[in-house]
Amino acid sequence: MVLPNFIVVGAPRCATTTLHYYLARHQQVRMSAIKEPNFFLFGRGGEPSIAEPSIIRKSVKGQEAYEQLFGEPSSEERAIGEASPLYLYVREAAERILAVCGAIKIVCLVRDPVERAWSHFLYALPDQAGDDAEAQFRELCEAEIRAGPGYEPYRTETHLLRLGRYGEQVRRYQRLFGTENVEVLVLEQLEREPGRTGDELCAFLGIDPAPLTVADRLNISGKRTGGLAGPVGRVVRRLQPTIKGALPPRIAGRLALLRAKVDDRSLHPVAFTDTAYRARLQSWFRDDIDDLAAATGANLSHWLS
Repeated sequence: MVLPNFIVVGAPRCATTTLHYYLARHQQVRMSAIKEPNFFLFGRGGEPSIAEPSIIRKSVKGQEAYEQLFGEPSSEERAIGEASPLYLYVREAAERILAVCGAIKIVCLVRDPVERAWSHFLYALPDQAGDDAEAQFRELCEAEIRAGPGYEPYRTETHLLRLGRYGEQVRRYQRLFGTENVEVLVLEQLEREPGRTGDELCAFLGIDPAPLTVADRLNISGKRTGGLAGPVGRVVRRLQPTIKGALPPRIAGRLALLRAKVDDRSLHPVAFTDTAYRARLQSWFRDDIDDLAAATGANLSHWLS
């Protein structure tokens, strides 16, 4: 039986894909054959803890199939892991991981929650990111603000903001796994100091230091100018979860990496320019930013500037 001894639990749109493939290149690491298997989003009987059909379709639900994702690690591979970004938000996931894997190492990637929400909107809802993208984004955010920050099963259009309230999410893992087993990486620090941050991550996982860079990011967000833009692209994106779930994991994993590289070339980054609305969202997130800073000791003042 092969199970992970560390998991990258989230958050979405915080470079978890880039981190997955960085770790997969390390000689002392074995990553799952597919990124984002989502196994711990399901109960023992396979019942989902989320409400997003496309994610449910592409996920690995059985433990035997999950274990097969890791193959047979070699004697030099010290760290066995996977990355599924929704584990951080979904409340049931932490207890499921603990029940199946024990008190393993947990890695959390977080970023400025306003930037995360905007990136998630552009990536997950590309059909709404037209010329009036900022107006569409504000409309979805306002609906979520009116609903309040309370917990609900994940569905993309109602969780642009909730996913970025990291404080309670990180504390849940600290409480269950122990603070010493939870590493929280701030994306902006990773971008500024990739060498030092990479060394700290490798030390946490018990592997030799290796150069870490986020210069070649995968699964970026932006507006599509070619490639998978237009009606054909929409069909491909709708079919992708079903195809991923049907293919053998090794093939699905290779195709996912290729798709990300091709898709990224058709995107150009788009900044969120509404400074007044950014300030409104920063105010909505302020209490949670303070909570996360207290839980981790990180200086997050730049998220409020």
